[in-house]
Amino acid sequence: MAIAALVSLSALGGETLPSDDQDVETIDRQVVQLEREGRYAEALPLAIKLLDRCEKVMGAENPATALVLDKLAKLYDAAGQYAKAEPLFQRALNIFETTLGSNDVHTAATLNNLADLYQHMGAYTKAELLYDRVLRIDRTTESSDSQNTAVTLNNLGLVYTASGKYAKAEATFARALAISEEKAGPEHPDTAASCANLAGLYDNMGDYAKAEPLCLRALRIDEKALGVEHPNIAPLLSSLGTLYLHKGDFAKAEPLFQRALKNPCSAKITQIPL
Repeated sequence: MAIAALVSLSALGGETLPSDDQDVETIDRQVVQLEREGRYAEALPLAIKLLDRCEKVMGAENPATALVLDKLAKLYDAAGQYAKAEPLFQRALNIFETTLGSNDVHTAATLNNLADLYQHMGAYTKAELLYDRVLRIDRTTESSDSQNTAVTLNNLGLVYTASGKYAKAEATFARALAISEEKAGPEHPDTAASCANLAGLYDNMGDYAKAEPLCLRALRIDEKALGVEHPNIAPLLSSLGTLYLHKGDFAKAEPLFQRALKNPCSAKITQIPL
């Protein structure tokens, strides 16, 4: 979320966000940067402050306010505070549907984020229904091969994997990877996510020969693009270590788990990621 997005959305809602409002602009930039670095606990109070400011300047039902609600909900989701995230996503979704329409890109984005939340909560049926709705919106808006579609496909594939629907998951991940490579590029973190998800599926299926190169590629991309201390790295190290455990290659597994535990975000690893 950038300040330009708030300005454009506030105009749609009939209000004007002062372009020289340094308070809003500064807070927005700080939230974006902290989220990018995975520093969610630090970003949360700033996002709450940003929401309060937007509600006062633009109104509680303005689409720009909904954008901030969505951002705050994503931070709560990332922090594992699901009960706080859900009503914020639902409120943002209601505002977008009312003001911009049920097929608007902002509506689709919040539907996707709410589906992510349900996936994290283990509510796979709810998540699958919402992801399917997002893909239908993409087809309606002729953006079925966009990078946003790839993200949704990745998430839907995770739901299929968790539900044991491996054939559907494989096809979904493969399509997501193809789109990411074309639209984002072969060295982009979104491409890494597709590789990691497909690797996790093959690991679950016992097809280690297919899983290993994909997992290694995902780790290489994210370490180069995001840095070795980014929150994405520890789960990838853990996943690769688990893969080697499944193969019986303990000599390769152990140093990966040790590296994962030394990662600043290792405390967040409570289970082996998909």
